[in-house]
Amino acid sequence: MKLRQFFLQASLLLFIGIIGCKSSQPTYEFVEPTERVGWQQKIQNGDVGFYDVRQEKTANIDSLPKVKEAPSFHAVVDVPNSCIKHARQSRQKMVGKVEFLINKKGQADNFFMLKDVGECNAALAKSFKEVDYKPAISDGEPVATVVHFTMIFRFVNQGLMQKSVN
Repeated sequence: MKLRQFFLQASLLLFIGIIGCKSSQPTYEFVEPTERVGWQQKIQNGDVGFYDVRQEKTANIDSLPKVKEAPSFHAVVDVPNSCIKHARQSRQKMVGKVEFLINKKGQADNFFMLKDVGECNAALAKSFKEVDYKPAISDGEPVATVVHFTMIFRFVNQGLMQKSVN
């Protein structure tokens, strides 16, 4: 009886462990709209920097945040096949715009989709979450910076998809 109970408990722990391994994949949680309003106030107060990659607009920073070991923000975007399939099914140009924070240590977090691209949201967040940054500088010191990044998916040449990052 004790041996059977031991095997049942071991099986249960193994099952929980397997589920835990699957769910331990990194997730890219997006902040709620109410949390984003807090960033806007911090930018207005000068406590946080701002950088829009496409429009090249900045606030409260002297030098831009940069991607370490890559020439630009554009170079780190990875579009997986699931995202390409989603874009093809939509049969129209898709524009995604993600907002995220690069902290003083050069790590990205606090993702918010300004323009939703469905199944491609996580792909955009993952692209920026997995790289290291040189933080923006203000008055000679690193400063946390909210970044806006826009990506356009469009079809060219008989339905083949080309990504254009602006």
